[in-house]
Amino acid sequence: MKALSLVLSLIFSISLSGQDYLEIFEEPRNDGSLDLLALNHGPVPLTLEVDFNTLRNLKADVSLPHQIVIPTGAEPTRLMGLRVTDRRKSPEYDFRFEYAMGDINAEHDDSYVYTLPYKKGTSHLVHQGYHGRYSHKNAYAIDFSMPVGTEVYAARGGVVANIKEDSNTGCKNPSCQGKANYLVIGHDDGSFSNYVHLKYNGILVEVGERVEQGQLVALSGNTGWS
Repeated sequence: MKALSLVLSLIFSISLSGQDYLEIFEEPRNDGSLDLLALNHGPVPLTLEVDFNTLRNLKADVSLPHQIVIPTGAEPTRLMGLRVTDRRKSPEYDFRFEYAMGDINAEHDDSYVYTLPYKKGTSHLVHQGYHGRYSHKNAYAIDFSMPVGTEVYAARGGVVANIKEDSNTGCKNPSCQGKANYLVIGHDDGSFSNYVHLKYNGILVEVGERVEQGQLVALSGNTGWS
């Protein structure tokens, strides 16, 4: 018997996905000042934090570091303006940023009732619950024991935000932690469901696709630290 892990969260790092959802660019002005803007090419909002390694002869019109939510869509979001403080001197800047998938201001709808992530009428043993001691300490994470290839159903509807299905590796120690295949679904209240340890090439939906509660979305596996 292998594992399916269901993790609920408000923010997810997307560094493992290889996706480049965020584009930051500048809009210069004639006086040497400029605006920094961002465009989110992904299917869900992103939380971005921007700061500077160098900021000479320029003043930002926001407090630094600056944290902002970038909605998904075709329109860019203004991050800040950088205004020249002395026109006799040349401006210089070098910024850095970090971002994560999700809206840091989101609040989970605690009244929502999730369904179990497997076929109705079947049952599977829970072998690790909230604050598990084996492979996760997530407050809202549950591991189910089930055979590899078991059908996985969406516990809640939403938009497919991120996937990984290229791993065939799994083991019982932390060295395999980054090898798990997963499916992340973003929900209307800004929260996420993450289905982990999925089968190689076992995800049945695409990034950006809208899925309904109870829809078949993946096949269970034994990838990662499982």
